Amino acid sequence: MRSIKNVRDRGRVIPLFFLFILYQAILLVGFRASLSQELSKTTIRNDTQKPVRYAVQLDRPGERQERKVIDPGHTHHFPGDTALKLTFPRDGKPLPYRLNPGGVYFFQLDEQNKLDVYADIEKKADVEDAVPFVATPRGVVRKMLEMARVDNNDVV
Repeated sequence: MRSIKNVRDRGRVIPLFFLFILYQAILLVGFRASLSQELSKTTIRNDTQKPVRYAVQLDRPGERQERKVIDPGHTHHFPGDTALKLTFPRDGKPLPYRLNPGGVYFFQLDEQNKLDVYADIEKKADVEDAVPFVATPRGVVRKMLEMARVDNNDVV
């Protein structure tokens, strides 16, 4: 009698287990979709002291151009996995750029104090300044390779 009751209990547990697995799968698919959308968000930040006027449109035929103004220190986000065409005035002429989807870009003044757009793969949308790349000195690299006992048979 006891073994029959256990079989019945297992009969209830197995469908509940599969429902739980199905529920988790649905949550995972939703999470991955939102994560994918988040990862494909193109970010533009104004790192100048003045508002910047620019135009943006999706880089595909028939898309409408939107005119925008971004205030100093502010960020604009454009969701999607399509490249953007960005245009802004420089020296009285429109200066066009193509922005890859998911990238972080920022307006900044160049060495001649003229407005330009910079891409920074590692720049986060909430970081004030771009972090410069500084190469590791050769002597340090040699010492690291020596300490790791790297030889001609290793791939670095």
